[in-house]
Amino acid sequence: MQKFMPDSTVKNLIQNYQTPEKFFESWYKVENDLQYFDREFKYNSFKKIYKIISKNGENYIKVKDIAKLLNKDVQFDMYT
Repeated sequence: MQKFMPDSTVKNLIQNYQTPEKFFESWYKVENDLQYFDREFKYNSFKKIYKIISKNGENYIKVKDIAKLLNKDVQFDMYT
């Protein structure tokens, strides 16, 4: 714990927060504004429904899904 919170000790944390729940409440809240929906894509008379992720008005689709639609192979290696 000293690595992440160098000025904190267990005694200080207990003194400041009393319970673990109060400590967790002090963390920053992250808004999850992601929306998921299905959309049909067509390419050369081939069509398929893919999961779309929408965040802040921008739509995202997995690269592997696009590659499959285009009949391409996408792989991962540790150098890319």
